[in-house]
Amino acid sequence: FPSHDRLALDVSLSMRATDFSPNRLEVAKTVAQDFIKGREGDKIGLVLYSGEAYVSCAPTLNYDMLLSRLLQAESSELEQCTAIGIGLGTAVAQFRERSIKSKVIVLITDGSNNYGEISPKEAAQFAKNIGIKVYTIGIGSNGVAKTPVMTPTGIVYENIPVEIDEDILKDIASKTGGKYFRANDENSLRQIYKEINALEKRKFQSESYAMNPAIS
Repeated sequence: FPSHDRLALDVSLSMRATDFSPNRLEVAKTVAQDFIKGREGDKIGLVLYSGEAYVSCAPTLNYDMLLSRLLQAESSELEQCTAIGIGLGTAVAQFRERSIKSKVIVLITDGSNNYGEISPKEAAQFAKNIGIKVYTIGIGSNGVAKTPVMTPTGIVYENIPVEIDEDILKDIASKTGGKYFRANDENSLRQIYKEINALEKRKFQSESYAMNPAIS
């Protein structure tokens, strides 16, 4: 069965922190491209969020269009907070076809939920109710990172502690049957996407076998 996947990508200002080169957001976009290319036959959609969220690309098999939207992803037009609940809820709302067999969301963030009328727990419950598996990825090095901060005179970079709400991300993943990952650098992020791909492929193979045990 083809899977229906959604990427929910945090594009808040802190995603421009330079502990990843050139920054977290650009690395997240680059690595997600490879993941998309490896999901041949799956309909994939893209949700961008910070203090609010929007559907950057509706679920599609047109990967060229999807990759183009992904590469253009940035935060300048959105409220500058981190609304994980709204980001996840917006991705969940994209699954209108209840009959879809395999539904997956990969949610990426570098922070803690600090905004929004939908809490991450509520959004996770929505996902669970319609059988969506959510893989959560916390992106950011350990310690402090040069992070952009909005000031009255413009954006300045300051050394700020990396604070990812891992408890919330773990809760979302466990509630929906997914898994939480921590990406400390570009290489670990690449490995995480490979593991998600492998987990989904194994699930597909085991379901195919369950339906047709004669397959050897």
